[in-house]
Amino acid sequence: MGERLTIIRRQLKRAGVRAIIILIVVPLLFCVIAAIILRNFLNNYYEMIHYEDTIKASDLAEDFNPYLNEVSILVESAAEGVEYLVAKRADYDEIHKYLEDISSRRSSTIFNDTDGIYGSINGVYNDGYNWTPYEGYDPRERIWYKEAIKAGGRSVMVEPYVDARTGDIIVTVAKALSDGKDVVAADINLGNFQALTEKLADEYNNHEVMVMDKRGYVITSSFADELGENYAIASSADRESFYNNWNNSDGKSFVTNWEDKKYLVSFQPIEFEWTAFTIADVDSLYRTLENFTYICFIVIIVIAFAIIVFIFEMASRRVRADNDLESLKAIANIYTSLHKVNFDEDTFEQIMCHNYMANAAIGDVRSEPQKMGFKIASLVTDQRSLDDMMEFVDFSTLNTRLEGKDTIAIEFLGYEHLWHRARFIVVDRHPDRTIKTALFAVELIDDEKRYRDELQYLAETDQLTGITNRGSGEKKIKKIMRLGKGGMFVLFDVDKFKSINDTFGHETGDLVLIAIADKMKHSFREKDIIMRLGGDEFAAFVPGICNRDEGEPVVSRFIEAIESINIPETEGRKINVSVGVAFYQVDDTYGFDELYKRADGCSYESKKTQGCTVTFYTKWFEEQ
Repeated sequence: MGERLTIIRRQLKRAGVRAIIILIVVPLLFCVIAAIILRNFLNNYYEMIHYEDTIKASDLAEDFNPYLNEVSILVESAAEGVEYLVAKRADYDEIHKYLEDISSRRSSTIFNDTDGIYGSINGVYNDGYNWTPYEGYDPRERIWYKEAIKAGGRSVMVEPYVDARTGDIIVTVAKALSDGKDVVAADINLGNFQALTEKLADEYNNHEVMVMDKRGYVITSSFADELGENYAIASSADRESFYNNWNNSDGKSFVTNWEDKKYLVSFQPIEFEWTAFTIADVDSLYRTLENFTYICFIVIIVIAFAIIVFIFEMASRRVRADNDLESLKAIANIYTSLHKVNFDEDTFEQIMCHNYMANAAIGDVRSEPQKMGFKIASLVTDQRSLDDMMEFVDFSTLNTRLEGKDTIAIEFLGYEHLWHRARFIVVDRHPDRTIKTALFAVELIDDEKRYRDELQYLAETDQLTGITNRGSGEKKIKKIMRLGKGGMFVLFDVDKFKSINDTFGHETGDLVLIAIADKMKHSFREKDIIMRLGGDEFAAFVPGICNRDEGEPVVSRFIEAIESINIPETEGRKINVSVGVAFYQVDDTYGFDELYKRADGCSYESKKTQGCTVTFYTKWFEEQ
């Protein structure tokens, strides 16, 4: 401490008159500026409060929406599965096994508060967690069943009620199937909702948080006494005033009275017609104005001490540097390995490494990081990711890849068949922006990666046929076109598909679509893009095939596969398709919409001929 005080005294003596000017003139100048801006501050402060509270309400909605969406996705997915089983006339045990399976596979945080999926299917209660209903229990008399039937196929959040099984207060997400009789549902105990509400209220200083459904029922609230109240049939004038002000607010923040105090209320809608509210005491919000005068005085003192703090900081820099190193090591604990590479000295420093194979390979070596990087990558990377990983650890291209950014990452499959993420992080650069030192870190992300892949599959896949859906397929094709790569675009629909549905029923129509998708899988290559555009319309994009001579064998093989379809339910009726084919050349500059338009025109031309017909796009179409 004595050494630091000596440093401070020397710095002040060296500063001289400049230190006096800083300590006296700067605080006075600040007071003048503060007086000028105070008037504008008073005018703008109220609007700022409204804006900030609206942002808080929006943030609150963003915290709740993913929470609600996950259980909605679970119910939607279960409904599709049950719909399929019902369509194929599965019995009670088959449906029960499916509900057990999907209930056991729920994995996200919200599902800690739900036992799984249940419902009324074929007029009988069935669930995935083996609850035995009490005698006389009729699922069709329960509120979740009635609300789902009333919603007509939409997922609906049922207002809180007492669970017949546990006696707890719960909410339910339910969905009626297409037959208008069967319902699939999942319960959510309100414990996590309440915990999240209380957590957010703690994070929002001087704010309370409440969630209410459209009927005025309080779902969760950081006001303990308000939980479970129905403001639409309010038992007090304050609740009635709150509910009326909300309904008359036209979507804007409003002020309401509560126990002789005024509160500023901001809100945002969330999923299932719920609304999230942030509630702040107006007096506490305006207390900032009262404190503003004191702040001016405090700032003068703070500025006077600023130079002292700065000098003290110079003496403390070494200590902080040591502390920063300890912090870096603490952060490193989330990684399986962390190394610091010095490109100028061609050396590396091992901060930590939990991979025994990498440790054995490195030993005491601390030089030639490029050679060692290639060696370790070949040892710890699965063969399927090896080429990408070797390219990633190539130091010769690192400056180019890190131009304009400070980190790059790659996900790779390890030798133990677990997913990892490797990352370069720039620590220091030369004046010419080339890299001087960088961290190379590896972390285990297997659970995260597999969960993301599952969500991506659900988002990109047509649920009926199992092939790529329109949105995902178009995105992939557009990416290939942007990269200047050519290919063949095949567009077709099923001839007289409506007649098939009308004659044999929609279930048979679905079998036709599934059979066509199956033939596409076997007729096109794995790298080709096959997709269902909607209804009976399908498409495929075959990269690298840019002319008719190469394309005709591929299309002919597909037509032969279509003509071989035999579905007993169609009673011998042949399935025919009208196909249009257009080619995208490597030097073409038009977009996907034009490519679709060309193939669509050819498909329309094919419809003029009975049976499976293919029309290739030519200049003749442009002249018509």
